[in-house]
Amino acid sequence: MAVLGHRPELGLDDEQVAELERLERKLEREQASIVEALPGAQRASGGVETAQRRGSGGHSRTGKARDREPTPAASVTDRLDDADTAAFLEAERALRDPQRERAREIAESYREALADARERMAKEAAAR
Repeated sequence: MAVLGHRPELGLDDEQVAELERLERKLEREQASIVEALPGAQRASGGVETAQRRGSGGHSRTGKARDREPTPAASVTDRLDDADTAAFLEAERALRDPQRERAREIAESYREALADARERMAKEAAAR
């Protein structure tokens, strides 16, 4: 989870770090099972970016449900994003009120960077 990289800034205590690490491992297992369910060719061709495995939670870049055409890759990305969001919402429960707002900002910033990376990758793939 991206928020783990901001431990000092958020003032996370040892219990919170342990809980967030547990949730991160759970998310990684869930996302790995989603990726493993992909057909071999799609997985081997990089149909889903591995950067997604380091989730941070939050909503889509626009804050809306999903605003793209459904495709198999988008469907997988949606499932990965949904798992990421659910993990972040669960992680929020481990945070104290003053920590939550900054954690949301960190998560949103991470998700925006991830969306930008996805756009670049899509453009590069289309150019090939």
